[in-house]
Amino acid sequence: MPDSAMRNRLLDSILDDCPKLRDSLETLNPPVGAELCGVQDPLKYLYFPTSGVVSVLVEVEGGGTVEALTVGNEGFIGIFIWLGLSKSLEQIVQQGCGEIVRIPAKAFCKEIPGRRRTELLLKRFAAYSLRFRTQNAVCNRYHDVTQRMCRWLLTAADRAHTSDLPYTHALIAQMVGTRRQTITEIMARLQKADLVRNERSSLHILKRREMEGRACHCYADTKRLYAQLVAAAL
Repeated sequence: MPDSAMRNRLLDSILDDCPKLRDSLETLNPPVGAELCGVQDPLKYLYFPTSGVVSVLVEVEGGGTVEALTVGNEGFIGIFIWLGLSKSLEQIVQQGCGEIVRIPAKAFCKEIPGRRRTELLLKRFAAYSLRFRTQNAVCNRYHDVTQRMCRWLLTAADRAHTSDLPYTHALIAQMVGTRRQTITEIMARLQKADLVRNERSSLHILKRREMEGRACHCYADTKRLYAQLVAAAL
C-alpha cells in the first residue's frame, strides 16, 4: 500500500479483510483527462482513488459525453468486474490530479468470494453507485445548468478535499453535458457574486454555503445516501 497522506476508505477495509491483495496493488498518477479505460475495452483493473478523482462518462446523442459517476477516496471504479462483466460499458477518465491505486481484476475476484464483510460492503457500494447514476439522470433532465454546475463543483471539491480546483471551462462543460460558452457565462455570474474566483485553468470556491444554496438538492441527497449505504457498512 502506498505511503500516501490520503487513503481510500473502501480499499483500507478490503485490505484488512483480504490482506493477500496488498501484493497486487499498483500506484498511478495519471494527468487530468487521461483515459483509464474506454468503451468496450477489457476490464482489467479496479481503480481506488487515494488523492485523485475519477469520472465515468457516457456518450450522448450528437457527440460529446456527460458524467454519470464521480469517485474519490470514498469509493472505487470497477464494480462491473465484481458483477461478472469482462468489457467496459463506459469511458473512465482521470478527473482530478492525484494518486490512484489499481488492483488487477483476476486477483480481486479470486480473493473476495467468502469474505462476508467485504461482500456486504461491495453490495452496499453497488447500490449507492446505481442510485447515484439514477440521481444524475434525473438531475440532468430536470435541473438547470447553473444548479448542475454548482453541484458538480461542490462534489469535485469534496472528492479532492480542497476548494482549489484545476478545471478548465471545457472540462466542466464535458462533465455537466453542456457547451463551454454556457459554463463561461455562468462562471462570470458566480464570480461577480463573489462565490468563486476563476482564472485560466483553475477556480477557487470562496463561499461554499452560498454555492450549496445554488446547487440542486441532488448534492445533499447523494451525500446522505453515501452515509446511509456505504459509510454505515465501513
